[in-house]
Amino acid sequence: MLSISLRGWLCGWLIMMSIPAFAGVLPFVQESSYRLTLTPSDKGLSEVISLNLDGFAAADSSANTDVFNRIKTQKDIIARSLRAEGYYSFSIDHQFDDRGDVKTQQVVYRIQQGQRYKVAALHFQFPQQVAAPAAPADTSLKVGSALRAQDLLNQFRWLQTWVAEHSCLVDPQLDYQVTLNRELASADITYRLKEATPALVGHVEFVGAKNLSPDMLARKVLIKPGDCFRRAKLDDAKLALLQTQLLTRVDYRIQRRAGELSAAGYKVVDVVFTLEEYPRRSMSVGLGYSTDYGPGVTLGWQNRNLFSGGEQLAFKAGVDEVNQYISGSLGLPEFFAVRQSLTLSSEIRSQKTDAFNTSQLEASAVISRKIAAPLTASYGVTLTATEVETLTTSAAVGGAEPVASRQSEIYRLVGVPVTLNFDNRANPLDAKRGWTMGGSVQPMFDLTKTDTRFFQWTVSAAHYQTASRMKFKPTLALRAAAGAITGAGVDDIPADQLFYVGGGGSVRGYPYQTLGALQTTTSASGGTDITPLGGKSYGELAAELRLQLSESWGLVVFTDGGYAYPDELPKFGEDFYWGAGLGLRFITSFAPIRFDVAVPLQQRDQIDDDFQLYISIGQAF
Repeated sequence: MLSISLRGWLCGWLIMMSIPAFAGVLPFVQESSYRLTLTPSDKGLSEVISLNLDGFAAADSSANTDVFNRIKTQKDIIARSLRAEGYYSFSIDHQFDDRGDVKTQQVVYRIQQGQRYKVAALHFQFPQQVAAPAAPADTSLKVGSALRAQDLLNQFRWLQTWVAEHSCLVDPQLDYQVTLNRELASADITYRLKEATPALVGHVEFVGAKNLSPDMLARKVLIKPGDCFRRAKLDDAKLALLQTQLLTRVDYRIQRRAGELSAAGYKVVDVVFTLEEYPRRSMSVGLGYSTDYGPGVTLGWQNRNLFSGGEQLAFKAGVDEVNQYISGSLGLPEFFAVRQSLTLSSEIRSQKTDAFNTSQLEASAVISRKIAAPLTASYGVTLTATEVETLTTSAAVGGAEPVASRQSEIYRLVGVPVTLNFDNRANPLDAKRGWTMGGSVQPMFDLTKTDTRFFQWTVSAAHYQTASRMKFKPTLALRAAAGAITGAGVDDIPADQLFYVGGGGSVRGYPYQTLGALQTTTSASGGTDITPLGGKSYGELAAELRLQLSESWGLVVFTDGGYAYPDELPKFGEDFYWGAGLGLRFITSFAPIRFDVAVPLQQRDQIDDDFQLYISIGQAF
């Protein structure tokens, strides 16, 4: 038996494998400067060796000048490739074919790879205070499997993570040894963890956050004096502090107490977090334009740390051709639980659309609870006082034309919204990967109109996938949404609570709210007025292909479809109107600025324009 350390050949193999196989440089002499003959024949192994030879040749053309140096280098690459695939009892010979000039002759490598080595046993030499895993979860290398270098490295990395998560060691030193048995063509692998004294957490200190409550910070990090030291917990604590959106930077360092041991004989280490705060107060200004709303401007003011515990007070106002509003909110984190928050908000809004005009005052209280990292639930109550003005048409009498008039109603609605959302996107304003899915139900009733009682149901999902290795790093983004209102007829539901489809954020290319039932009337001037009637249900689909042209610019090709139905359940896909278009994205550090042009694929006379334009911040979804 032969006991060897495989560190050297693994490092050499990794260096060799990191060389690009297609670097655009000429190989040693010519593309067909060698030929491989394996005994026994193995097409897969031959392809692996050829890939490594060609890759090294493309990256190091300096070896062209000396054919014998080239042969020596190629033999070394072949040997490394064989060992990386689990072959150790091999032989390599070479000869030239008979083509005259030695510099142009093709080299024929005759390889007898021998028997492939298998893993005979896995051993763990761990200190007594650290329990070894019963069996590695990474099963790419197990008893009976081929001794491949990449599988060994994968298992070693997994074991490093496992040790960090299941021990109290500050700097665990893990190594491995491979013992080859050439008679049996097998190998024993031994993982060795160096003897070390485990550590407990002493003091947890926060430096640099003068305006934040130390108690609030301590609750976020979930690390207490006396806890077993685990570096993964420190990384989780750093992320939790950044997710408060109160800090621009979080670092930590470990301070060892020399010579001090706990009662159980553990070392004691202190953890110091160094923090940098965001400014407590900030203002924002936003500009946008769309064919639906015309030019618009929004103003915002925020205090993100009102009482030193991360309480957020915010005011916002906006105006465009359709909406005018002013709103305020107060967010209280850790509302009776660390993962729970309360948001109190109010809004005054005026809205003028072709479907209705409203003047609205709304107040709400919503509790949100983070169930798991990507999963959040919320529930609350809303109070809404609204005056809704809609267009009504009287019946024709004696052959006269129907008469259109405006009718106003006042509603005093109470809602109890309940939502469940899953979102594992890294950046909601420019998602590259992940899912977002959500569902909500909101019972609503009027305090004065007993026949106005109904339920609003909505579901939505979006998926994002990026091919980061392809040219332009294309991202495919897909979205689907649907909703339904049950429990009341259309006439008993306020017009502003019905579903409307069409426009930015819905189906681009069509006017706002126009994809559904429409009412046509003749105005006093003799023109034709189109009034959307809304629906009790709706369905929407959207797809985008996002291309990154450069660091600052992107291109998007998209299509949207949807419709609002008069029935309680949407006939998903039926009667859909489709739009399509192109968009430019100016990429900033915060979010992309969106410029979209969309056209209706089923253009309707006197309703749809030739195109619609949308300018805003963030992707469409």
